[in-house]
Amino acid sequence: MLRIILSILMAGILGLSGQSQDSFSEQELRLAFNADVMINAHKASHRSMANSLFKDQFIEVLQKENSFSFPFDSLIWISKIKPSDQSFRIFSWQIKADNDTVQYFGVLQKENGAIFELKERKGPVDDMLYELFSDFDWLGQMYYDIHENGSGDSKSYLLFGYRETAAHSKQKIAESLILSEEGLQFGDELFFKEDARHGENRIFIEYAKIANASLKFDPELEMIIFDHLVPVINPYEDNKMMMVPEGTLEAYFLEKGKWIYKEKIFNQAYDLPPMPNPVLKDRDKNIFGK
Repeated sequence: MLRIILSILMAGILGLSGQSQDSFSEQELRLAFNADVMINAHKASHRSMANSLFKDQFIEVLQKENSFSFPFDSLIWISKIKPSDQSFRIFSWQIKADNDTVQYFGVLQKENGAIFELKERKGPVDDMLYELFSDFDWLGQMYYDIHENGSGDSKSYLLFGYRETAAHSKQKIAESLILSEEGLQFGDELFFKEDARHGENRIFIEYAKIANASLKFDPELEMIIFDHLVPVINPYEDNKMMMVPEGTLEAYFLEKGKWIYKEKIFNQAYDLPPMPNPVLKDRDKNIFGK
């Protein structure tokens, strides 16, 4: 009799789980429609309207029980990353508001169900290297990677993000993420250069939109590595320069909880900056090739 009761209970639990997954799949279909429109619609007003609908619907779905285990794999228009400890995940996306403006949106969902909407900062940033940001005052970007450091109370997370700032400029950023019950903090004094009294809150590179520049954590080297940039003549604006990679790499390595700057890790350099044809050909595409 006990076995029969346990079998009935397990069947009920599995049935509810299946119904829950089916429900999320149905809602994902509706989300996918608006996500497609917010990225690909011809009119800026249509993109903006679809984005508002998508964001509100998405937050509503994420607030439902068991949503954390649903992958939302068919939402190919947004970034989805999570650390190896699976304690939270971040969704982020960009829309082209008009010909010169890109807007960023995001949501962080913790394993316990807590939701933090990332609201992009309004107005200019005074000092990119030293400012701190929050979920209410967020430096909008699309996250493409996350690196988890340490364990227990000393565990920390590094986020790697991409953003467009102007018609011919892009940025990549590496910064820490600190989670608390009150909210989120983006940035911390972790990045130090030789003989500097104070550290910087993030790594930040800005480069020409027609170029490819890398900023990532290299697990083999156990370093954060990024392209060294040099100025070249800007073909889009008279009497101005733009920054492109020249083939060497700079780095930060971890030492006693701090990231220490290393000026050069490879000596190879190219005669011409690395600007491959696909980048020039598809310069209007975003980080995912859209």
